[in-house]
Amino acid sequence: MYANVTNAIIIIVSIVNYVAFTCDEVSIKDIGSYIFIHAYMMQNWMKVPMMTSFQKVFDGVRANNLIFVSMEAIQKGGGLILASIA
Repeated sequence: MYANVTNAIIIIVSIVNYVAFTCDEVSIKDIGSYIFIHAYMMQNWMKVPMMTSFQKVFDGVRANNLIFVSMEAIQKGGGLILASIA
């Protein structure tokens, strides 16, 4: 089911004209840090939110690690080529 959802998100991201990604980092003392990556797309003049990634952050919440995890999520969960992102 995860693969089906991911493939559906990749297809939608590939056909929309506008897409924005946001990320939220959550740290919980007992279990660590997680990052959520959301994609927001315009479809039929409505904003459609989709969660593209939910990952545990293993190397701490330093900026360089969060950027790496975010870019990986955009590439894998959104199906975008990193070199094409403005």
